[in-house]
Amino acid sequence: MNDPDPQNTAYSAALTQGVRDVVAKATSTLNRSSLGAMVQDLIAVGDATLTTLAANDPPAEALACGEGCAHCCRVQVHVSIIEALNIAQGLIDSLVADDLSALKSRIAALDDQTHGMTHKERGVLALPCPLLKDERCSVYDTRPFVCRAANSVDAEQCRVMLTDGADTQVTSYEHQKTVYATIGAATAAGLADGQQAAGIEAAPGGMVLELAAALRIALDHADPITGWVDGVLDFDPAKARRG
Repeated sequence: MNDPDPQNTAYSAALTQGVRDVVAKATSTLNRSSLGAMVQDLIAVGDATLTTLAANDPPAEALACGEGCAHCCRVQVHVSIIEALNIAQGLIDSLVADDLSALKSRIAALDDQTHGMTHKERGVLALPCPLLKDERCSVYDTRPFVCRAANSVDAEQCRVMLTDGADTQVTSYEHQKTVYATIGAATAAGLADGQQAAGIEAAPGGMVLELAAALRIALDHADPITGWVDGVLDFDPAKARRG
């Protein structure tokens, strides 16, 4: 695994604080338009940060990740409420009624089978993400930050980790993992900061959700972002189990 110099990872603290502040300040005025724009801005910040880091400290080996390689799309995915709402709204806006109904059925079936599992328990099953279509992510442009963080220099390591259940170490580019994992965690924490500033009880560090469970809840509302802002949607049942 690429082991960056500590001086080169000092950006993590600054990135955390910057993202956390942006999300916290936006919380009180979130709506369909502002939430989507904020997510796109956070993605752009992550991409620009990684581009700069890769120029100065490139991966020791070329990454094996590419279109059609989807081993990592068979593990549990953790998201913030912001990410879940953004993905759900995009699906509602882009899919015709029959396709949306079919997707909701796939999401519900997966959630029924995996609800409440830990990351390890979910990984053993190696069930595909319901957003996966022909081994490609159907929401690639708005995929969760944890999915953007995932990377490997050897696809065979990923395959063995899943199919054989082996304790395989996946060799990856640490900067990519750090940048997007940092943004994902800071987004959840920033939302909690904003809620607490507004006098709304929030989980310390933000609520972390399991993707399928969260989408199942969000897609039950025709306008999930407005539904959440108005207090209609409750994501508590989608909380991810640690372990």
